[in-house]
Amino acid sequence: MSAHQPIAKGLSFVHIPKNAGTSIKQAIADNRLPILVSGHPYPRKLSEEEIVVLRCPIARFISAFNYGCKYWPSP
Repeated sequence: MSAHQPIAKGLSFVHIPKNAGTSIKQAIADNRLPILVSGHPYPRKLSEEEIVVLRCPIARFISAFNYGCKYWPSP
């Protein structure tokens, strides 16, 4: 099997950092949806069809900056 071949039928969610991943993963779990979840490293497709959430690039940058300031402060 090639690294680029999907390994399952159905849907998978590709989590892009700072793009509602936590909320989407929680909704999938809460509703017991048959959707595979890919974490930040994305080595290959998990399924035939993928769901990706994108957000405004400026809002994403601000969110990532604030997250970095909170968890990796620098003097």
